[in-house]
Amino acid sequence: METVKNIDYSVGERVRVRDTRKNWWKYGVVTKAGVHPKVKPDDFEYGYQWNEVEYDDSKPTSTHPTVIEKNLQPLVSIIVKDVPTIPVKEQKEFKTKYINNTKVHDEKEMGQRRDNVKDIMFARWDWVQKNPEIYVNELRLSGFSDEAIQACLNGDRPLCFISQEIYDEFLTSLRSVKSQLEKETGWKNMSFVQTGSSVVGYSGNPLKGFENTASKITSTTSDVDIVVLAGGIEKTVQDVKDKIRVKEYPAMSAENGETDLRYGFKPLTDFSSLLAEFNQTWTEKLEGGIQFTFQREADPKLPPWERNIPI
Repeated sequence: METVKNIDYSVGERVRVRDTRKNWWKYGVVTKAGVHPKVKPDDFEYGYQWNEVEYDDSKPTSTHPTVIEKNLQPLVSIIVKDVPTIPVKEQKEFKTKYINNTKVHDEKEMGQRRDNVKDIMFARWDWVQKNPEIYVNELRLSGFSDEAIQACLNGDRPLCFISQEIYDEFLTSLRSVKSQLEKETGWKNMSFVQTGSSVVGYSGNPLKGFENTASKITSTTSDVDIVVLAGGIEKTVQDVKDKIRVKEYPAMSAENGETDLRYGFKPLTDFSSLLAEFNQTWTEKLEGGIQFTFQREADPKLPPWERNIPI
């Protein structure tokens, strides 16, 4: 198969891509056009930019490409109840091999991991996609029921919510806050994203767990991290930063490693009594409490481990 340089690929075309670091090829479909297109390999759930792309003549071009607009689809396509459980006599060995709740403290290793944050986070995500049955049993042996795991992997309910009833109540409450906050701030097209380990079940913190696998499993005491997206946030920050303490947090906003900023108002009560009241109410209901941040970019390209909240 001949590689053609500077081709302007179109959405839906069949291609193959090469990861030069891992030295393998995968077949997939173009999900974002261009000379350096975004391609979703057949066994991946999302499209990425690749070092090498060339046409795949072995399969017909798709006429109905799937372009992911929002992170609302399943995290992993699997029927949890059909996954065999780990026999009791093998559970200790399984936990030792796959689950790691420690944090790196060695200065050299900490530096190496911090230099490779993007690669580590995507390596963990890809590992889950390729090893869903192992991952299901990691979650089981960390105390989660099959019902909770299925809801998480379907993208229906993060693991920090112990029941669907609680999550439905949370969504109703957040929906009410949204309409009030839009009036209070003048922000437009507001939406919410949940991030953190309870969304996908494992920690993305590169200093926690094994480096390239999903091994630091969440718990029901994990923080509930909510990101507010809206047009007008950046202007508000500039207007209030001399009056309110504003912290900045880097955030990965796309598969190619682009970064954006998220803001935190400290204390939240100085910015919005409405959000502070919501925060207090739900901190009392959820073991891990709630944290709000506010994204600079109104419509960011989210990494796959962050989820749009369906309200």
